Amino acid sequence: MTDVRLELQQEREKVKLLQMENAQLRERITKVETESDYVSSQLKRNNIVVHGIEEAENGHETWAESEEKVKTLLKDELEIDTVEFERAHRLNTRSRPRPIIAKCVSFKDKEQVLSAAAKWKDTNTQYRIAEDFTTRVRHIRKNLSKFLRQAREQNKRCRLSYDKIVIEGKTYTYDALNDDIKPVGRPR
Repeated sequence: MTDVRLELQQEREKVKLLQMENAQLRERITKVETESDYVSSQLKRNNIVVHGIEEAENGHETWAESEEKVKTLLKDELEIDTVEFERAHRLNTRSRPRPIIAKCVSFKDKEQVLSAAAKWKDTNTQYRIAEDFTTRVRHIRKNLSKFLRQAREQNKRCRLSYDKIVIEGKTYTYDALNDDIKPVGRPR
């Protein structure tokens, strides 16, 4: 009986060590994921995603053709003809026409385009220009959108801001565990 107790105690100690190691690894993984997401978001910092531009009939479009279509849209619809792109191409999605992702040479150009495209917000246009977000941020924004709709239905001032939602001046983040939003900051 004593041997069994001793063996049980040793096994409990092993389990405790494994639990501590597991917690440390989880913490390291979270840190690496956060750093990776930050790096990815910096790489996407100057990107815009343009929806609604018709595709070539054969479905094959060169990068130069995609870039020219975006430039034409910006000039004709937003009266912007100074934006330079590093590259532009169609995204590989099922939706048709496929969106074009374009990397602006400067962040200021991207901000100019997004600011001008905001005029389409309440219009019935086929075009939409959005920021390019990481997969994690897109997932969070998708979940936050239902809270955005609810707040708007209650006539509250609200907006999405990166991976958070601002309602009546208060900032919230998405709580995936409870499928709810929670205030950002320390509880008081």
